[in-house]
Formats: sequence, structure tokens, C-alpha cells
Amino acid sequence: MSWSRRRFLLAALLVAACRPERAAPTAYRRGMAPPPTETPPRAAPLAATVPPLPQSVPITPLARLYEKSFRGTPALRETERWTLRIDGLVAEPLQIDLAELRAAPQQSALRTLQCISNPVGGGLIGTLDWQGVPLAPFLARAKPLPSARYALFEAADGYTTSVALDWLTQPDVLLITGANGEALPPRHGFPLRILIPGLYGQKQPKWLTRITLAAEDRLGYWENSARGWSNVAAVKTNSAFRQPATNKLPFAAPILLEGYAFGGERAIVSVEVSAERADSGRQPTAWRAAQLIAPPSPLAWTWWRYLWTPPEVGLYRLAVRATDSSGFVQSLLSNSLIGAPFPDGTDAIHAVSLRLHTD
Repeated sequence: MSWSRRRFLLAALLVAACRPERAAPTAYRRGMAPPPTETPPRAAPLAATVPPLPQSVPITPLARLYEKSFRGTPALRETERWTLRIDGLVAEPLQIDLAELRAAPQQSALRTLQCISNPVGGGLIGTLDWQGVPLAPFLARAKPLPSARYALFEAADGYTTSVALDWLTQPDVLLITGANGEALPPRHGFPLRILIPGLYGQKQPKWLTRITLAAEDRLGYWENSARGWSNVAAVKTNSAFRQPATNKLPFAAPILLEGYAFGGERAIVSVEVSAERADSGRQPTAWRAAQLIAPPSPLAWTWWRYLWTPPEVGLYRLAVRATDSSGFVQSLLSNSLIGAPFPDGTDAIHAVSLRLHTD
């Protein structure tokens, strides 16, 4: 099997392992047929109304958050005996039980979680109001040794992964026990999962049972040579449409375009939309600024909205791009049917086709 074929199959495997929060409109592809010439070019648009601008970013219902598991949900028995071990290169190894976690000061935090295999415009992303406790006090009690450079994770389903210790000692790392005011259901990691700012979900295991500090790294399930996904798995800045949710609409004005933009730890400073006739495969050229609905912190997605007045009926290519606080601007359309997330995620521009009609 060729390497390119193998990379495609690996990417398809991880995409299949995640169930999306919602379907996304069909992506635009180069070479898509132009609009039929018999369509009346100057038909009057229908009058349209749009809802008021939201005051806050939307929160994903827990039941609609995408799911990823390489072996399915583990059957955990006697969960009151569950413990999280922090060991390895520490002066004071710890075992933390559920009672201790529940007694610790609880925090809520609006955070976006995204799968590294999320294709351009895909649904493997969600934003929830998570509940949990900071990891920092427990790490301080364990007293990491100067030789510790990596954190190795183990989960109840046998999943393993690792991160450089700097990711784990940054602020806002949370041990999660609930979301949206509910206890974590088993499929989303009960009794414990971890959230680490700036990383894809691959590095934030569910059903967490052990954190081992080590001097050397150890490749996990998705990162090893048999699968080849990124061992860093840092979120790339990306954006997508959530409206329109169809590829065909009546010719109306204005038409609501909206969606999200997310930069991991980086704030989204602008989102721009392009709406051009779909008559070539060239890169979008005419960009217009969208309105932004900012989250409480960059760790949650920014919502954007643009009211578009189309000039005439026909087939259009809609595209969206984001600029983050580092100055990075999304620049290229995806050339892949699955959005080319392998091996380290994607920052390609999301583009969709939309046909406006009068019949």
C-alpha cells in the first residue's frame, strides 16, 4: 500500500471514530458546475428577516458533543473506588479519589473541545460550560522533580497519550467532572476527564486514571508509528459556516451567514466572508468583515455573523477565514474531500456552495 493511500486511510479511520455534533453543508469543490444560463439573472429577491444578534456564544448541548473512543466506553464498576494517581518523577505520589475531587473548590469554564481529525467545516467540535477542579494544587502537592519533562496519561479504556510538562503546568488546566450543569455521562468520560488549553481532544483523555511524570516521552495510541498523528496536537486556527445549513435557498435578502472561529489559546481578532459566483477554482478575493460575538476567553470559540445581500440568482461559493491574535490569517482553500486534517489538524479555509433560486 502506498504511503499516500495509507495516510488517507488513517485519516478516515480517526474521522470515523468521532461522531459529529451536527452535519455541515457540502463543501465547495473546484470544478463545480456553474449556474445554468437560463436562470433569470435579475429576479427580485424575497424580503427576509433575521434573528437579532446573539449576546453570547452558543453552548453545545452535552448530548450533541462529538464522541471519540478507540475501544468504546469502558464498563466502570465500583466507581467509588476509582482513584487518579499522580506518580513518577514526583517527591510525593498522590492517589485522589472522587470524594476528594468533589470536596475541592469547583470551577466553571466555557471551553471549546475539537477533534484533531475534524475536517474543514466538520462537526467534531463543541463548546460547553465545563465544571471541575484545577490540576495545579494537586501537582503542587505531588512536588514534581526537576528532571520531570513529560506527563504520561493512562485511561480506564487502555488509552495512552502524553504531553510536554509545560502544557500541564500552564494555568487553566482542569480536571473535569461535569458539563453544562450535569455530571459527566460515561460516554464523555465519567468519572474524570482533563481539559488542557490549546490542544486537540486527542491529548485530553477521558476516563483518566493516571498521570505519570517522566524524563522521557512515550508515544501514545494515535501518535505511535503505526498511526502517525501529531505528538504535539496543538489547535490550528480554523473557522466554519453553521448557516446556511443547506446548499439551496430561495433568492432573498438579506441571507444570514454565521458560524464559529477558534484559535486554541489565541484570540480571534477578525473573521471575513467571501461570497462569489462559483465559476472558477481561484482563491477567494473579495473579503468582507463579519460581526463577532466574543467569548469570555480565547479558550472558547468566537461566533460570527454576516448579512449578505446577493446580487442575483445562481450558484455561489461562500468562504470564511479568521485572523488570530498572533497575526495568522487563514489563506488556502482545502484541496481534500475530508479537509486534510492528517496528521496535525487543519487551518484550511472552509468554503461551501449555495444555489439561490426563484422557483
